[in-house]
Amino acid sequence: MRERVLGALSWVLLAAGVVGLGGSVGVMALGAYQTATYRQPGVRAPWQPAAPPAARLREAPPAPPMADTAPPMADTAPPMADTAPPMADTAPPMADTASAAAAAAVPEPAVAPEPAPAPALPLGPPRRLRIPKIGVDAPAIELGIADTGEWELPNEEVGWYRHTALPGAPGNTVLVGHLNDPWGLPRVFARLKDVRAGDLIEVDAAVPGPDGTPVSHLTRYLVVETRVVPNTAVAIMAPTGDTRLTLFTCAGTWNFGTRDYSHRQVVVAHPVVEAASR
Repeated sequence: MRERVLGALSWVLLAAGVVGLGGSVGVMALGAYQTATYRQPGVRAPWQPAAPPAARLREAPPAPPMADTAPPMADTAPPMADTAPPMADTAPPMADTASAAAAAAVPEPAVAPEPAPAPALPLGPPRRLRIPKIGVDAPAIELGIADTGEWELPNEEVGWYRHTALPGAPGNTVLVGHLNDPWGLPRVFARLKDVRAGDLIEVDAAVPGPDGTPVSHLTRYLVVETRVVPNTAVAIMAPTGDTRLTLFTCAGTWNFGTRDYSHRQVVVAHPVVEAASR
């Protein structure tokens, strides 16, 4: 509307200038007014074509920068690491579940119950001695200390000293036998010196059975040592911490004054097999 009014006014002044004496002055004033008016930014003269949209956009004042009005994104959005927990904390590893499944799938081997141990037979005194290596198969009797304070001795058999361990029991089981008789004839242990380490010795003991009747219980020994000691070496009959069998007889030279041999032949054996009663 403003543009139309200015246009009409300019034509009226132009006509008055032409008609009147002040026409030239009016024309000059009008021109100066139009020049000042249409040089203002955004004002188009009536004779000027309208500016295309692109030109109008270029003439518009620039918009303020976005950075001055919008806060930075980093200040408003929290980092993802603070809001999302790591996957390792929420999901168990596949290897653990696979191992558990494999362990559950494989059945454990059945464990057979251990057989109950056979009840141990009562121990009893020896009643027979066998040494296959030297052909000994002789009865055994019990011996002790006589009223005179001397050791009791067997005759044709072997003797077990009752103060020593029972066959198969922990300790030292001691049996003795003669080398020869008063006329020099061989007795039960005449060949004891021929026994060597590894030879077998069997001791048959009389033990009470389930009904109280004596039964035979066999203990087998293997020889581990043979040696000759002085006749005063009574330590061969002393108790021991292991389970052993000790056999001894006379050895060395005969002394007519003491009526005794100078040494003793000793055989030591350890048990290897305990047979069931028969």
